[in-house]
Amino acid sequence: MPKLTKIVAQTVNANRVSLFADGKFLTGLDRFTWSQLNLKSGDELTPQLIARLKSEDTNSKCYDKALKLLSFRPQSSYELRQKLSKRFADDVIKLTLGRLVKTGLVDDEKFAFIWANERLLTRQRSVSHLIAELRQKGIERSIIQSVISKLDRGTELDSAISLAQKSPRKSGEKLRAYLARRGFNYSVIREVERQLQTQK
Repeated sequence: MPKLTKIVAQTVNANRVSLFADGKFLTGLDRFTWSQLNLKSGDELTPQLIARLKSEDTNSKCYDKALKLLSFRPQSSYELRQKLSKRFADDVIKLTLGRLVKTGLVDDEKFAFIWANERLLTRQRSVSHLIAELRQKGIERSIIQSVISKLDRGTELDSAISLAQKSPRKSGEKLRAYLARRGFNYSVIREVERQLQTQK
């Protein structure tokens, strides 16, 4: 039965160690799991323990990759699943997402509201465009409906007015077609025209 012969701190990641069995590299492991298992040089390694160590290593790498992705910007669970699936198996990703949801680092409803509100305020998106974007990000229909109901619809009108004012098509059918292509519905477009008329 192989024995654990060396435990070395990794230089690239201080939170991980490398385990060696009979002088050969076996696997990496995060320090928390290492301490939990109370591993030390000289310990015998059963096939079951070796399989567990390698599984823990894979789970840890998947979790670390997810945290790195989240450090760039908030992500939906669907987005994370798609990106992680390039390197990890479904069962490993499921464990990682479970941990992230439990700790609140992944919350699709919170993500959807922040995303929609930011796009509405800074990108002049219409509600229909926001719905399409959220669907692309894998957000459930019920969450989308909940999020859209909480948005300030006056902000959508402000966005449409801002776009109309920037457009060379200040009125008429061309302006209506332009706003319609941007996803604004008839009632919003009519209100934009009414308000632009009062500003003249």
